[in-house]
Amino acid sequence: MAGNLLKLLTRWMKENTRRIVSDRLQIEELTDHVHVDALTRLYNRRWLDNALERLLAQAIKAQQGLGVLLIDVDYFKQYNDTHGHPGGDQALVALSNVLKTTLRPYDFATRYGGGEEFLVLLPHTTEEEAIATAQRLWDAARGVAIVSPTGTALPGITVSIGVAVSDVHSTVHSLVAAADEKLYLAKNSGRSGVKF
Repeated sequence: MAGNLLKLLTRWMKENTRRIVSDRLQIEELTDHVHVDALTRLYNRRWLDNALERLLAQAIKAQQGLGVLLIDVDYFKQYNDTHGHPGGDQALVALSNVLKTTLRPYDFATRYGGGEEFLVLLPHTTEEEAIATAQRLWDAARGVAIVSPTGTALPGITVSIGVAVSDVHSTVHSLVAAADEKLYLAKNSGRSGVKF
């Protein structure tokens, strides 16, 4: 009888462990859906809104810069109109892959809004490092291959990038506004460039 009771107890514990593991995986998957953009697999605006203030506070406390790159795909509406939304989606996925492979492991790339804008956070970064990173991203984006869902090669894209780096007086609003102002300058200077 004791042996049967032990077998039942063991089975019950294994089943509960399986349920706990399954529940934990579902929670992680739901958290992923909440914080990750479905198309690009980059962090989304909700994640950014939660993380940016914390990362900026850490940067100020450590007296280190937090770099912000605001990236916009040039003439994206025209690209979408010419190649359809699936083609535009592939261009965004290609750019997100550039971000994933070009940035440092501790940098954060986010889809900023739902369109063709991306925001990159560069912790522990000087202005020179942020500019160099922006230049690398700009160059890599120009050379990325884009393929339609049917396998047809599509034209490449270019991006405009605005660069800002925090100081001890920065706020979330002022830092993003500074990057946005530089992005505006890049777009008004003929696009396909980096402004800092």
